[in-house]
Amino acid sequence: MSKMVMVEALAPGDVLADEVLSMNGRVLLGRSITLTPRHLTLLKSWDIQSVFIEGEETAAAEEAAVEAPAAETAAIDSFREDYQQIVDDLEESFTIIQQHQLVPVTKMTENAMRIDASLAKNLESLGYLLTDSRDSSKLISGHSVRVAFFADLIARQLHWQENDIQGVTLAGLMHDVGNLLVKPTLLLYKEAHLAETASLLQRARMLPAPVIMGIVQHREYINGTGFPNKTQGSQIHPYAKVIAIADAFYNMAYNLQGVNPFITMDMLKHEMYVKFDPLICETFLSSMKDHLMLSRVLLSDNQTAEVVFFNKMNYQDPVLKTADNKIINLAERRDLKIVRLIASD
Repeated sequence: MSKMVMVEALAPGDVLADEVLSMNGRVLLGRSITLTPRHLTLLKSWDIQSVFIEGEETAAAEEAAVEAPAAETAAIDSFREDYQQIVDDLEESFTIIQQHQLVPVTKMTENAMRIDASLAKNLESLGYLLTDSRDSSKLISGHSVRVAFFADLIARQLHWQENDIQGVTLAGLMHDVGNLLVKPTLLLYKEAHLAETASLLQRARMLPAPVIMGIVQHREYINGTGFPNKTQGSQIHPYAKVIAIADAFYNMAYNLQGVNPFITMDMLKHEMYVKFDPLICETFLSSMKDHLMLSRVLLSDNQTAEVVFFNKMNYQDPVLKTADNKIINLAERRDLKIVRLIASD
């Protein structure tokens, strides 16, 4: 049996259960090496955070290991049910908006709270949002729910107060309500979208001012090139800065082939000192990078692989381990690229 141990907790005599790899995929220490004090010093100098070592597990640990996959599956199933119910409810709310030009604020607030509770309960189930793209690209409800989830995630990583987390999640759910009343074929689509959004918000009751600001400013950029007022820097509300990143991530990562966050993360990194708030953007990228470690991907040659390291220079060319335990550094393989994320077995 093997177990993951932080480098600080290692001791001389521990035996590596798997290879230790550098950021570029080079093998630093081989499998089955018995660690010496020098090895421990080297691991720290290489900035390796954790390794897998061989070790006996107690009966309780073995039982927990058997139960863990079943518990994880149950948690994902529960998350999927919560997600679908939220999408269905939002579609009902959007129908009300289209038919009556009124926003059911109470119902949408309840769904924002459900999103927040669902993500707080099982952050790892975020993987479902990144591998199931059946409602992507077309339905406003599916887009809005995922933007709200990503906005909630960012606010959590920023350690916002709970009322602000739920507030920005609500703004994420509503950020595109103007689209419900505007035909995309209109010549002045953006202006019409803004006008319809402003009209809806004026008639909506009980919407906090920060939520309104998050909605109307989410297309503003910190360099003043955004829409509608070319608002800059600190004049843009924090809710809007969060939604701008969540919205941009969705729009770039989701496509008809599936979800590919890796190129999108590079794009966000390059734009975060131009369009997006650097602190908020870096927080999101760091959280997403942590979440994507050990995720499974489909490559352009139809191989499947697992992400084991991110290169420092870019996110779109991580180091991968294939099903037959071969290491591929995409930074050195221009003939290969990641097509999409795939669900874990």
